Amino acid sequence: MSGAFAATAAWGVGYPFDIIKTRVQALDSAAAGSLERRSPSMMSACRSLLREAKGDYRVFYRGIGLKLMRAVPMNALGFFVYEEVKKSIEARWPAYRD
Repeated sequence: MSGAFAATAAWGVGYPFDIIKTRVQALDSAAAGSLERRSPSMMSACRSLLREAKGDYRVFYRGIGLKLMRAVPMNALGFFVYEEVKKSIEARWPAYRD
């Protein structure tokens, strides 16, 4: 449960920034062929996204369901594996207990 909660909280906060980062990278690669090479700003990427979505701020969370379908089980598994390895190490080498 801890891993699932951690994944949901982390992506809930960070997902809009991931969307913006991806847009900056896409705009940057699109400008790579032009003679005037200028890296796009974060604000221009936000404006571009909002313009395409006609001002709907939900554009920053488009696709979060699929991201969580992948991230929640992976983080839950990560927490489980960590706890099992910790138990194994503590059982084998008692000196490493907290």
